[in-house]
Amino acid sequence: MLTKKNLHQYQLDIIDKVKPLDNCALFLSMGCGKSIITLTVLAETQRTNVLIVAPLQVAKNVWEAEVNKWEHTKHLVTSVIAGTPKQRMTAVNKKADIYITNYEQLGWLEHNKLLGNFSHFVFDESARLKSPSTIRFKILKRLFKTRTGGTTMLLSGTPTPNTIADLWAPIGLLDKGQRLETSMTKFRELYMVPGQRNRHSGVVYNWEPKPNALTQVKDKISDIAFSMQAKDYLAMPKENPIYHELTLSPPIMEAYKALKKDLVSELGGQQINAVTAATAITKLLQITSGAVYDEERNVVHVHDDKINLLSELLESDTAPVLLFYNFKHSLDRIRKAFPDAQMVDDNSMAQWKAGKLKMLIGHPQSIGEGLNLQNNTAEVVHVVWFDLFFSSTLYEQGNARVARQGQTSPVMIHHLIAKGTVDEHVVKVLDKKIEVQNILLAALKM
Repeated sequence: MLTKKNLHQYQLDIIDKVKPLDNCALFLSMGCGKSIITLTVLAETQRTNVLIVAPLQVAKNVWEAEVNKWEHTKHLVTSVIAGTPKQRMTAVNKKADIYITNYEQLGWLEHNKLLGNFSHFVFDESARLKSPSTIRFKILKRLFKTRTGGTTMLLSGTPTPNTIADLWAPIGLLDKGQRLETSMTKFRELYMVPGQRNRHSGVVYNWEPKPNALTQVKDKISDIAFSMQAKDYLAMPKENPIYHELTLSPPIMEAYKALKKDLVSELGGQQINAVTAATAITKLLQITSGAVYDEERNVVHVHDDKINLLSELLESDTAPVLLFYNFKHSLDRIRKAFPDAQMVDDNSMAQWKAGKLKMLIGHPQSIGEGLNLQNNTAEVVHVVWFDLFFSSTLYEQGNARVARQGQTSPVMIHHLIAKGTVDEHVVKVLDKKIEVQNILLAALKM
């Protein structure tokens, strides 16, 4: 189990700055530890009756697992408000320190007069509150207008995904307009100018920041908003493995266990057979990825849980992503979900290195040794393993396309793990193989 000693110095520094504050915003890139920073603050300030609001997959799979992963937070009792109305009500009525739900449940909580029962709030991926016209923001505005006491934390990798105006609504929840004005109109008057507009009606289509507006806004919120500077990234390890867990639905897990036990199962109305145990392993890996091949190599769709989790993880993060896949059906679904992503070729590699491409997709066998995919256009780079491999060679070679000499930005290596499945075993096997291999290489070097 991890302890507080495993936290990086930049995380400890942010924790010390945040603990005395009633309201704050953590603007940190994916993989920099927003969750454990937040949980450490909650634990050490003894805040209870906390509601954490997050995207659905993150609410279901991330926060509770993070609580139980660390020695200094495992005592916190959690309750996930999800499922049917009856299950949600049971979760609300459970005695807990931390309640976790998704943004879509805010309406249900307000309708049942439950939203005001919570003492403290944490909004994960708070860029989802950027538009003051959304129902979720209006619900929270009504609550925060009369709310007294308690604390609020905003967490985001990209607080201004489109424009600095994206900060106005979420920051306004923290301070009721003290720092960035009480209305969007006043905010625009101070920090923005009209961009394109209708020549006849004068309607403004978009607003653009005034010179130095971003600096002025940052100065206004610098006492409550914290982000990472280059010096903080330099203090991080150059390679940072991160594991994102997700939970497959009970019917899928039943089919998964049947295939594992009997080498035969039914998925999507099709019978799936595994001739040998080795074939079964491959089929199980396909199931955790979201689709499986039948006897005629037809693709049987199983779930979109990894696609959804990846979408939510990347929604509020603009850093470049190198994504590895194993199965052809995974590639097809990834490209459908991320139509702007490109496969690795000479043209896309040039765009990638120049910072003009958000996502680059490749198979580790096709972009193995020798290919240089360094990317220092952003402060951090993400490598994502959508499908997992038993081959430590492919795994290490894939990571080494970016995490290599000349790469100055830290590399976050993300793994999408279906809980209670072969995914967990693969990670352990990879770790073991790499450990043994490194010991062997060290001995040969000596």
